[in-house]
Amino acid sequence: MAVLDRLHIRGIRSFGPNDEEKVKFSVPLTLFLGQNGCGKTTIIECIKYALTGDLPSGSDSGRGFVNDPKLSSKSSTKGSIKLKFNDFKGDSITVAKFVEVTTLAAGKLRFKNISNALQWKDNQGRAQETEQKCADIDLYCAQKLNVSKAIINNVIFCHQENSSWPLEEAKKLKEKFDEIFGATEYNKCVEKLRKLIKEKKVYVKLLKEQFTQKKMAKQTTDKLRDRLCDEESRLERIQTIIDEKRNEIKPLRIRLNEVHVIIDSITETHAKLTGLETRLKDEQVTLGQLKQEKVHHTKRCEEFKELIQKAKVKFDLECEESESVYNIIDKLNNKYSTKEKMMINEKKIMDEKEGRLQSNIDRIRSKLAAAEENSSSKSKLLNETNIKLGETKCKLGRLSHSHSQLESTTKKMKKFEDDLTKKKDEFDEGQASRQLEDLEEQITQKEQLQTKLDREYKTLQQNYWTDQKIESETSTLLEKRAEVAALKEKHEHSFAILFKEDVLAHELEMSIASIQNREEQKATSLSKSISTNERKIASLEAGVKNVREKLETQQEELKRSKEKIERVCEGQPYSEVLNQLHTKKETLQKNKGTYRSATTIFANFISEFEQEAPCCPVCDTSFASKKSLVPKIITKLKTKIEDLPRKLADTEAQLIKEEEFYNKLQQLKQVNENIQVIEEAKIPLLQEELQENEDKLEDLKLELASLKNDLTEPENLVGICRKVLSDAALIDRLSQEITKSEDLLETLRKDLISVPSSRSFEETETQLHKLKSELKNLTVHYKSKRDLFDETREGIRKLITQLQMETQKQLEMQKILQEQPMLEKQICEYKKSISKLKEEIKSVAEKVATYKKELSEAESKRSETVLNNSKLLEEYRLNVDACSRLIEEIAKLQKTIQGFEQGDVSARLESIKNSLDGHKSDIEKLEQTKKLLINAVVKKKEDLASQESKLRSFKDNKELRASRMKSKQLESEDLIHKDTTELNKKEHREVVTEYKKKYYELRVEELAVIDLEVYTEALEKSILTFHQERMVQINMTIRELWRNIYRGNDIDYIEIQTVDDIGGGGARKRSYNYKVVQVKKGTDLEMRGRCSAGQKVLASLVIRMALAETFSANCGILALDEPTTNLDRDNITSLSEALSRIITAREGQKNFQLLIITHDEEFLQTLTRDQSVSHYYRVQQNSEGFSEIQKQSL
Repeated sequence: MAVLDRLHIRGIRSFGPNDEEKVKFSVPLTLFLGQNGCGKTTIIECIKYALTGDLPSGSDSGRGFVNDPKLSSKSSTKGSIKLKFNDFKGDSITVAKFVEVTTLAAGKLRFKNISNALQWKDNQGRAQETEQKCADIDLYCAQKLNVSKAIINNVIFCHQENSSWPLEEAKKLKEKFDEIFGATEYNKCVEKLRKLIKEKKVYVKLLKEQFTQKKMAKQTTDKLRDRLCDEESRLERIQTIIDEKRNEIKPLRIRLNEVHVIIDSITETHAKLTGLETRLKDEQVTLGQLKQEKVHHTKRCEEFKELIQKAKVKFDLECEESESVYNIIDKLNNKYSTKEKMMINEKKIMDEKEGRLQSNIDRIRSKLAAAEENSSSKSKLLNETNIKLGETKCKLGRLSHSHSQLESTTKKMKKFEDDLTKKKDEFDEGQASRQLEDLEEQITQKEQLQTKLDREYKTLQQNYWTDQKIESETSTLLEKRAEVAALKEKHEHSFAILFKEDVLAHELEMSIASIQNREEQKATSLSKSISTNERKIASLEAGVKNVREKLETQQEELKRSKEKIERVCEGQPYSEVLNQLHTKKETLQKNKGTYRSATTIFANFISEFEQEAPCCPVCDTSFASKKSLVPKIITKLKTKIEDLPRKLADTEAQLIKEEEFYNKLQQLKQVNENIQVIEEAKIPLLQEELQENEDKLEDLKLELASLKNDLTEPENLVGICRKVLSDAALIDRLSQEITKSEDLLETLRKDLISVPSSRSFEETETQLHKLKSELKNLTVHYKSKRDLFDETREGIRKLITQLQMETQKQLEMQKILQEQPMLEKQICEYKKSISKLKEEIKSVAEKVATYKKELSEAESKRSETVLNNSKLLEEYRLNVDACSRLIEEIAKLQKTIQGFEQGDVSARLESIKNSLDGHKSDIEKLEQTKKLLINAVVKKKEDLASQESKLRSFKDNKELRASRMKSKQLESEDLIHKDTTELNKKEHREVVTEYKKKYYELRVEELAVIDLEVYTEALEKSILTFHQERMVQINMTIRELWRNIYRGNDIDYIEIQTVDDIGGGGARKRSYNYKVVQVKKGTDLEMRGRCSAGQKVLASLVIRMALAETFSANCGILALDEPTTNLDRDNITSLSEALSRIITAREGQKNFQLLIITHDEEFLQTLTRDQSVSHYYRVQQNSEGFSEIQKQSL
């Protein structure tokens, strides 16, 4: 369990800002003693602030929590709290928080949290230190103590002002308990879960609608895809026919490509020719540029010669006519370098002259500075001498008063000596010491007798309290037995149902809990089976609905398809109509061919009959002898020929019409096949599946009804168990308490101690009070004698001290009077020094004036010299710059001329001329090649014309079939394009993905709603069970503590009663109202408003101790701030004994820790009488008014 280790406080409340007060907490008990207002409760406030960050109420937002800066005469005060504690694992945690209060301009105070630090160290020595936000540190501390913040504030470290919260008004009491149980957070959690379930159910409904839409969209898309596949296969067949026809045209296209290759060769030759002509022009341009450069070179050479002549004149240079240009340029550069050196030498001479003049100025300045410094120091010395002269004169004046002071001191010394002699004569120190020793001996004897009587009194008192306990415990035992009997009678019927006739006497709660767990497991198992069946039923219902929808869809599609076929076939069977139409179409095709060839045949017949020897062209019968019939035959044949175009047109029109009708029938072929599939396969399968699912659904519904019927009995038993469980726990507890009470009565009877004296408890108490009174009188008499003795000795000591001080003063005055001649001599010496210094200052001032005049003349001479030198140097520099520019121009021209000469322009001119001649010959050759190719093209074009005529005739012959195939192809492509465009739309392209996604989303949300409902139900059930168990435990602890502590007979025990407050509406929001009641002989009354101040304090204390016992399983800390407030002596004694028993029972636990703050010393002595406590801490205020903590031994 977690315990506190140590606490350091500085600058908090009444604790000073300069000194740090330290507390080392002990186990199992740490005591703090001090008067009201000394700062005891500040210790609790510091611990709470370190652990939770909550400022005490009434601290003005922290401004009153830190020591006021006015008490330290500062503008701000800094405070610090350092708390070290061990968590339930044994790890060490140190929390440090630093705060500051600053005084603002208007006199107001500002509170500020400066910083927070946390150090963690585990039991293996690993350490970690961090600076975090205050909220993070507070949460971390609560987690390490393994208790909530509400328990820390309201139970473990409760301020004295708020310690009576259990008996506050109902609203505040409910708020406190809700914080402790975390009811608000749990209710919010349940509300959020309920709201989430409701939202999800609405969302599931919406998802179902969206899923239906996605399903319909998917069916539409599937139909489009099937139709697209059919059209694509048809288009492939048409494309195959077209490709075959195109292959027949390929030889002609190859011949055309050959012609195009020759044309491309001509184009390439022409391009080469054009490129050569372009290069020829570019080289001609380059030739002109080179000639121009040659002319510019001649001009530059002439300009170079002119610049050389100009430079010779400028530098006074004499050269021979045959001398080379390079030698002349070198001589010019040498002349230029000589001029530069002359200028530099002149500049050095000028700088040296200026340096000499500057050195003279510096020498005069140093003399002037030395003279001024000498004058300043002498003036300063003169002032110091005047001051010393004045001080010496003042000291000499004061000596005239010393004579009168010496006489006064001598008189005081004589008076002190007389008083001292008189005091010593009146006071006999030896006799006074003997009287004090006699009184001390009497006091010692009385104290020994008092100790003996105290022991006897305590024994008698213990026997008295033991008798009282025996009487009280006997009464309690009878009440508990009556209460157990009443509870068993109350639940007799329920126990009979649960246990039949064999009701257990012990461990009733465990047995009922076992029955409850067993039945809950049965109920849970049945509930799971019911949920599984319900899910199966829901799934099957959805499946049945889906199959029905599919069946209806197939039937509707079958109906539409049949209507479509009937509209085209007019009620006749599709296959018969298709066969009849095919036969008719073949007949019309034959007639069409006959009519097309009949014109040629009849023309041949006519020509045969028109010959000189006419004969029948079919049977070769001669009509030479029947020439009169020939004209009739010819006329009849010509009449038939004239009638053939009409018949051919009629036949072709009828054939087109029949072909269109045949195509329509061919398009319905897939529809007819689909009708057969639906009638023979799909609808029978769906009907069979529907019947099978409906049978399964009926079986599951019967099974679900049986399971729900089986669930009734376990739920009833569980309800009975829950109803009687708390009282069963109370019966078990009371039975254990009865056993403990019987054992305790036996122990108490054995604890009665025999006393050797015959005095009664009252006689011993009277004699003890009498002895204490005598001892008190003796102590007062001894104290007065001792005070008089000390006072007299102190008076004599003061007289001796005063006499010594006056003697010392007399000696000092005599020493001062001896210094008068020496002071007069010093005054004369100071006057001589002053006159001498004045003369020296005057002499130095004359020298300073002379030096200033010399310095002014030297500076004007240097300025004139610098100006003249600058003018001469500027003339030299201009001359040198002009020479430099001339040499640079010469060098630049020389470089250009050299570059031209190195470029070999003549050779380049010759090369370009040769290249031009070569290009001209290439152009002539290409012209000849071009002529040859043109002749070849002319021949190929003639051949191409004949081939194109053949191609056109071939195309014309196939035009009719191509147009028909093209129309069919365009029709199929149009349908494919429409279907593809439709399928490429987003709603069709992603329809399957959206369908699956929506199905999975719907299924997940449905399962999530089921899981959330199960979890919410389990959470509510857990919250109720936790609250019931904790309240039973709390009330049992409260009863035990009250009976052990309270010594009155008007209240048997107290307890906290809860009243369910179930929220309205559909949500099972549960909260509780609380009240503290007092019970007497089975009657309970609300304690608030009926109890005294002492009972209120005791009840609040007992409830806090019970809450700490229940909720602080891993935190053994409990702080009691002034627990004896408003309690009478009997209840104080019983409280101390109860606390002592608790400490004794927990002493073996290293992690139990009780902190008690009190101002009652007698309570502290009673509490520590039976405990092995070595020390306690006294809190008090020092001489400056700041609180301090002192460790004192017991």
